[in-house]
Parts: sequence; structure tokens; C-alpha cells
Amino acid sequence: MKSDSAFVSIRYYFHLSRGAIRVDIFPANRSSFFPFILGLFSLLTSAGCNSQPSTVTATGKVVMDSKPVSNAEVLFESLEQRGYPAIGMTDSNGTFNLNLVDGPSGVVPGKYHVSISTFKRGDPKEGIPDTPEMIPVEYNERSNLEVTVTTEKKNNFDFDIQEQKSKSQTKRRK
Repeated sequence: MKSDSAFVSIRYYFHLSRGAIRVDIFPANRSSFFPFILGLFSLLTSAGCNSQPSTVTATGKVVMDSKPVSNAEVLFESLEQRGYPAIGMTDSNGTFNLNLVDGPSGVVPGKYHVSISTFKRGDPKEGIPDTPEMIPVEYNERSNLEVTVTTEKKNNFDFDIQEQKSKSQTKRRK
């Protein structure tokens, strides 16, 4: 004999950008169909609310011993609890434009920790070697650089790297 209280509960978690929505489905109990429809409706209506944060333009230049640094990754990691990281690559002139890692161009105003790196992991299977780090560790692995991005002024960040600091960098990434 089948009891009404014996039913299977299946939970689905839908992860959105900053949270999760739980939908409970009770397939063995028809009266639980309403929570399923309500959960599905909530999921579909909240999916459109996943708006991107408001950003501002942020640019800059990286030079080392007065020469532009090309193909360097400039990473802005937010120091705020719900911040958004931004990244930019330098061109042949050493200039970069920041973009959110998973979103639109620009950067969200706030405080950031900055690191600059030219290291790129190669692919040994394809015969592509690692690109060596040319930037001193004081600007990447041990960087203490901090900047503030605002809405009130132009956000232009120039980094003048002194190569003599790189003489203390004897260990390379492996």
C-alpha cells in the first residue's frame, strides 16, 4: 500500500552571478505541482535581473626603464567584499584598457590591488614554451600596488617599473 507521505524530493540549485535559487520538485505528489510552477516562474523572471554593474573607463600605461612593456597582463583585484576584478593587456605602446573579467568594458569604482605580469604558461604538448616573467616580483607576486577607481575623475593609471628591482628576482615561476 502506497502512503501519501512517501514521495521523492528532488532539489535543483540554479547558480546565478551572486546567489542561488532552489527549486523543489515533488514528482510523486500532484499537490506539489504548484511549488514547482512557482519555483520555475521565479527562476525565469529572476534570470533577466542579472544586470551588469555600472562601470567607468580606466586606462593606463606600463613602462620599464622608460620603455613601454608590451603583452603584459594588468590585473585589478577588488579589495571590497563584493567587488569585480578587471583585466587589461598592454599593447606595443604599453597602454591598456581595463575590462571586467566576465563582463563589459570598464571597471567598477572602488579600491583595487594591482599586479602586472608578462608570464604566460606554455603548452608542452604543443611545443609552446612558457613566456618568462620580465616584471619584477614587487609588481606581481609581491605587489603592494593599490589604486582607487572613482566616478569623479579620469581613471588613468601609469606604472613606471624600475628594472633594478628585478635583480632581486632570481626565482622564476615553474
